[in-house]
Amino acid sequence: MLEEVTSSSMAQRIREYYGDKAETIVENLEIEKLLEVPGLGKKTALSILRKAYELKTGEVFQDILSDDAQVVYEDILQLLQEYPCTQNGKNRFLVYYPVTNAAIIEKRLLYSGKALEFVRGLTGEQLQNLLERLRHLKPLILPKKRKFRDRVIATDLVEVYTELKNDYCDVLLIEDPADISDLEQYPLVFYVYAGESVLYEYLLEHSDFQMLFDDFSLEKVLPELQIEKFTQNEKTILLMWEISEILQGNDGKLKEIRDTLVRLREGATYEEVDIDKIVVELERTVNQKFDEAMQKQQIELRGNEILTMMQHMHTDPVQALKRSIPDAVVSLYDELIAEANRELTEKIHMQAEVFSLELTYPIEADHNRIEHLKDEIRKTESLKGFKARRDAARIGQYWEYIQEKERDMHELDFRTALGRVFTDYNMTAPHFVDNGLSFTNGLNIMVRNPQPVHYKVGATPHEFASSDRIAVLTGANSGGKTTLLETVLHLQILAQMGFYVPAEEFYCPLCEEILYLRKPKSQDAGAFESTITKLVPLALSQTKKLVLIDELEAITEPGSAAKIIASFLNFLAQNENTLSVLVTHLGKEISQLTRARIDGIEATGLDEHLELIVDRQPVFGKLGKSTPELIVEKLFKKSTSTEKEIYERILHDFGTF
Repeated sequence: MLEEVTSSSMAQRIREYYGDKAETIVENLEIEKLLEVPGLGKKTALSILRKAYELKTGEVFQDILSDDAQVVYEDILQLLQEYPCTQNGKNRFLVYYPVTNAAIIEKRLLYSGKALEFVRGLTGEQLQNLLERLRHLKPLILPKKRKFRDRVIATDLVEVYTELKNDYCDVLLIEDPADISDLEQYPLVFYVYAGESVLYEYLLEHSDFQMLFDDFSLEKVLPELQIEKFTQNEKTILLMWEISEILQGNDGKLKEIRDTLVRLREGATYEEVDIDKIVVELERTVNQKFDEAMQKQQIELRGNEILTMMQHMHTDPVQALKRSIPDAVVSLYDELIAEANRELTEKIHMQAEVFSLELTYPIEADHNRIEHLKDEIRKTESLKGFKARRDAARIGQYWEYIQEKERDMHELDFRTALGRVFTDYNMTAPHFVDNGLSFTNGLNIMVRNPQPVHYKVGATPHEFASSDRIAVLTGANSGGKTTLLETVLHLQILAQMGFYVPAEEFYCPLCEEILYLRKPKSQDAGAFESTITKLVPLALSQTKKLVLIDELEAITEPGSAAKIIASFLNFLAQNENTLSVLVTHLGKEISQLTRARIDGIEATGLDEHLELIVDRQPVFGKLGKSTPELIVEKLFKKSTSTEKEIYERILHDFGTF
C-alpha cells in the first residue's frame, strides 16, 4: 500500500525506519508513528493517511475548506480528539474531513446516530468502567526474538541436524556416546530421530521428550513462540475481556484466552528455594544435636577392640577408627542424618539426600549432591513450566482474533468518544437542503456556557427570518458577532464531516467550498491586495459555497471599505449558489449601497460588574448599534480624578448625560 499513498522515496524512508511494520502502521492510520519518521511532517503524514483511507473505504478526499476555515476545522478536531482514550481513536478523527458526497455523509450520519444511541444505552457506571479500561488499553506488541538457553534439540543424524538448526535454541549433533554428556547442561532435552540408530537407546535415556522427525515442528519444542505474543500483551487482553464483560459480550474465545493466561501466571509463581541457606541451617542443627548427644554418651573400649584398632592403624587408620565407634553412636548418627534429609525433602517438596551416612565430623552436606539437587530442581521446574506452556499453546490459534479485537477496541473507543461528544453538547442530526442555512438554539462549542441563538440565510423550512442569501451582521463590540459567525462555521463543518451538530435543528446545503476570513491583523497595502485577490475569484465562482467574513474593513480606511464590501456583496448576491454572512461595524454605510439583509446584535446597558448586557440573539433586518457610549460609560464609572472628567465630556457629546 505504501507506494500507492506516497512517493517511492518516502515509502523507502518509512520502511527503513519501521521495517516490516511500515505497511501495518499506514493501514491502521497511526499518524503518531508516522510523525516519528525523520523528515516526515504532519502535512505529509495526513496526506498519506487520507490516501490510505481512500483506498480502504473508497471515500474520495475533497479539500473544501479555504483560508481560516481550515484553522477552525483544526480547532474542532482538537476538541473532538480530547474524547477518545486511545491514540488510534484520536487518529480516527483525522480522516473525517468535510466532504460533498451525500452518500458518504449519510453513511457517517448513520454511524453517528448509532454512536449516540450506544452511549445513551449505557448506565453511568458502565460508561465510567468502560472509559477507565479504555484509558489503560495499550497497543499490541510482538515479542522480540530471543534464544531459549534452557533447552536443546539433539539428533544423531546429520541430515536431520541440518534441517533442525534455528535461531531460537541450540541443536546438537550426537555422533558418539561420549557426546551425550554435553546434554547435561540443559534442563530440557528434545531427541528428534528418524528411526533406529546406534545411539537411539542412549538418547532415549538421556532426553526428556522424543519425537519423529516427520512429526517435528519448532512450536512443539518452543510453545513460547505462540504463548509469548499473549503473555507480553496480557494486560491488554485482560482489559479486552473486562470490556467485553462490561458490555455483556459473553466472548467465549476471550474468556478461554484469559483463563489460560491466569493459569500460566499462577503456575509460574512459585517460591524460589534457597538450598544453600537451608543446608547451612540444617548443618548447624544436626551438629548441635550430635554434640549434645555425644556429651551424654559414656563410651568404653575393651582390650581386644583396642588391639584390633591398633592392628589396622598401619594399613587404614580412618577405617580402623570408624570400626571402633560403638553401634549406639552409629545409630544416633544415622538417625540425625535421616532426619536432616527428611526435613530438607519437606522444605523443597522433592526427595533430597545431601547428607551422607558416611561418618564425618563436623557433619557436612555433600557439595556434589547439593549441586546435583539444584540441577534437579531446575529441571523439574523447567519441565513443569514447559508442560504448562505446551498445554496453553492452543490459544495460539486465536492471535488473529486478538488482533481483530484490538481493532474492535479502537472502533469502540472512537464510537464511545463520538457518542459522548454528541451527548455533552446536545447534538442532533443535520438536515440538508438545496440552498439555505438555518438553525435553532445553536451553540458555539468553543465557548464556555454559550447562549443558544437562532440564525438563517437562504431558503429553509425555518420561517423566523427572511430567505436572503446574503446577510450583514452588525452590533455591539464584544456582543458575539464573531462567535455567531464561527457558530455557523462549526455547524456547517460538522455537518459535512458527517457528524451531529450542536443545535436543536439545523438545515444546511452541501457546500463545495467553505471560506472564512478572520479579521485581518494588518492594514498595509499587501494585506489589502492579498484579500482582494481572494475575493474577486470567489465572487465569480459558480460553485456552491458558504462565505463568512469578519470585519473586512480592517484592511483599509472605513470610507473605501464600505464601498468595497458593498460591491463584493452585490456580486455574491448575483450567484444563486452562494450563502454569505459578513460581520462589520459599517452596517449603516453598507446598507445604503447594497440590498443585503442587515441584522443586529445590541447591548442594552451595563450590569453591576460594569460588563455589557448583550442579547446575543441577532434581530433580523435591523441595524445593530455598536454602542461605544456604553464602553465610555464603563470607563467613566471605573476611572478617578481628571480622567473621569474627560470621559464625562465624551458622554455629554454622545447625549448620554
